Parts: sequence; structure tokens; C-alpha cells
Amino acid sequence: MEERESKFKRKNTNIQEWAKGAYHVVEGLLKANMQSVLEENFQIERSPDVYIEIIRSLALENLDKEVIKYFAPSEPEEIIHAIIENVKQRKITEGWAKAINYMIVIGPNWPWENFIQGIDTFTRNTAITFKEWKEVLEALWYIKQLQEMESTVNTVLEKISKDGRAFHYLYESFNNNDWKTVAWNLMTILAWNPQIEHYSKSKWNYSINGQNIIKQLLSNPNNYNNYNKNKILHVFITLLKKFSQFKDFYIGLEKITKSQWLEALKKQNMIFDLLQILISEGTENLNLKYPFSDALKKWAGCIIRNNKKIKSFDKYNELYNALDESTQLIFWRDLRNFLICISSYYELSPILNLYGKKLISSGVLSEEADKIIRKGFRNIIERKIDTEIKWMIDVLKKDGKFIENIKTPTLKDFLDRLKGLSELPEDLQEQIKDIENRIELELKKREETSD
Repeated sequence: MEERESKFKRKNTNIQEWAKGAYHVVEGLLKANMQSVLEENFQIERSPDVYIEIIRSLALENLDKEVIKYFAPSEPEEIIHAIIENVKQRKITEGWAKAINYMIVIGPNWPWENFIQGIDTFTRNTAITFKEWKEVLEALWYIKQLQEMESTVNTVLEKISKDGRAFHYLYESFNNNDWKTVAWNLMTILAWNPQIEHYSKSKWNYSINGQNIIKQLLSNPNNYNNYNKNKILHVFITLLKKFSQFKDFYIGLEKITKSQWLEALKKQNMIFDLLQILISEGTENLNLKYPFSDALKKWAGCIIRNNKKIKSFDKYNELYNALDESTQLIFWRDLRNFLICISSYYELSPILNLYGKKLISSGVLSEEADKIIRKGFRNIIERKIDTEIKWMIDVLKKDGKFIENIKTPTLKDFLDRLKGLSELPEDLQEQIKDIENRIELELKKREETSD
């Protein structure tokens, strides 16, 4: 046994040394602008298993794909067949998926559909280790880069996300602290199965356990320590930043319901943390629409009605950036209308602390300036709460069109109310006086214009 293993290691070492030598030769020819010589004369005449090991060894070194793309085999069909046999014979070692990633550069027109179907059929009927599964799943995501194969791979990944396989291996990798494998499975589930649905008769032993792990991370994050959660998130984000083909994950986010988003906002679960990281990283692919914006408005209502003080303020104050541009504008208008409606009954400070500045800069307040004065600012003046007064002053000072859009009778009434405002801190009283002067100038200008 030991002798056989020793021979295997020596053989692999010889292959790796040959591969590196060949790589440097090809690299030198490319530097000498001899691409045509390579294209016409260079081909790897080795057995499929040796060829796979050559590419795997180069991939593990993260060598330049632009050099390795010249490492074409004589019979690509045999290579694909051998790769499938690797899976069936459990010859999946570290770097196997990376080798596939390099091979799709070498042979984008190889019969990859045979590989996809062969992998799907075998893994549906045979349990492999979670480490082997990670290589298989990662390889499928790589092949998605090929436009012609994207639809076929999507079909397989959707089945994997729902038939129990992804849940099963997520559980196994989670229990073994293999966060990269956890992240690959989680990526697949959230891309095609964001509702975390599960086939009721899955034959995969740990699929229910995996489903429960995700549900716990999403709904009761405190049940798992932050170390585990942060490890998963770190690898998850690394994958998202590294691979552009993960657009399906963002499509999966779009399928999350209003109630699921609201749950995330209330409990700061893993979806919440993930969203926050994506926003802070400046990810441009989010562009979420009304399920998330509706949840954000609903959550704002909960904050105000419960007069809830926000913990971890910085985690919430940029969430609107997950919305696409047009949905953001609608969100600010809806939030404005909501604040107008409830200002008679609730203090607005909790949400003004969070979104007050952005609401001003959005430009939507001046659209309803007259109504805001009559139904919003009157209540703020009566309550005399510093936070609300300061925000009102900021609106009047920083939104250049706001005072202009107030009807004259409303503006006169508002001026009288401001003059009756007392018992404020000295700095606020001075700012109110400045606002009064501005309003008087505006009214004077209107009188002169009307004359």
C-alpha cells in the first residue's frame, strides 16, 4: 500500500515538473511573438488522466490562463469522458474545479454538456464527501461562464438547490468548519431557491439539517455564534467579488419576499449582514425593487410606532442604496407621505435620525411643501422636540425650493406659528429667527410681484 502511494506521488511529481517546464517554454515563445508556432505545432499528447493532472497542477499554481490556453489535448472528447470517470471513481482532489476552470479557457467548445449531465446524474444517485462535492459544485459555477452552457448549468443548479443535495452538503461542511464549501452551497440555494424550499421526500440524510441551519442563520442568528456566521459571510463575499457569473445570486435576492426582508431588518440575520456588506463594498449589481423597498417602509413604521432606538445605527443608514435609482425615488416619496400622515400621532425622531438628511437631499420634500407645513411641521412646532425642530430647520434652510413651493396663506400661518415658538435652546431659537427673516423676505417679494 505504502509502495503504491509512493509510486503515485513520484508519478505526480514528474507530471508537475514536466507541466512547469512546458509552461515556461510556451511562455517564452509567446514573449517572442511566436503564437503561430504554438497554434500549429504544440499539443499535449498524453493520456486523459495525465492531461487532467497537468492542468490541475498548473491551476493550483494560479499560472496565467493566457499561456495555458495553448495546452490543448489531441482528443477533447476523451478528456471530458475522463473527467466524468474521475467523479464516478472518486478521484476528485484539491484543485479539480480549478482545472475545469482552466480547461474551459483551453476548450470552450468541448462537449461540456456531456460533463454537466454526467455530473448531475452521478451526484443525484451517489453520496460523495462534502470536499469532493465542493469541487463539483464549484466546477459547475465555472462552466456557467460559457454562454452556450449557461442554461444547462442553471437547470442543474436549480435542481441541486431544491432536491436536498445543496442542503445536505451545507450541513456536512458547516459541521466540519469548511466555510468555503458552506458558501458555495449557500450561494446556490439563495440564487435559485431563496424561499429555502425543500422537497418533502429528499433521500439526502442531512438535507433537513442543512435547511434548518439556513433558517436559523436567517431568522435566529444568535443561535449560532458570530464566529461561524462571520466566517461564512467572509467567504461568501469573497466569492461574489471574485466571480462575475454570480449574477444569479442577485436575481435570487430579487425573489426574496417582503416578509422575509422585514424579518431580516428586524432580527439582523445573515441576509441583513450580507446585504450590508454588499452595500459597503459598493456592489453595483443589487438594484433591488419593491419587495425590499416595501419592507424598508414597513420597518420604518415599526421603528416610529414603537419609538424604538436604533442599535448599530451605521448598519441601517445606507440600506436604501440596495434599491435601484427609480425605486429609491419612490421610496423617499412614500416615506415622506408616511411621515406626513403619522406626524399627528407619533414622534418622528427615530426615523429622522436614520434617514432625515437623505430625505432632504432627495428633493422630494419640496414637491409637497405646502402639505408638509400644514400636516407635519405644525405638529413638530407643538411638540417642541429638539430632533424634530432641528430637522425642520434643516429642511427650510437646505432645500432651496421648499419655501418657494408653499402657498402664501400657508406660509403666513406658518410664520405666525414660528414666532410663537418659545422655550427652545438658544442656538435653535437663533436659527428659527433666521428662518422667520427668510419667510418675511419671501412674502415681501410675493407682495411686490403681485403689485
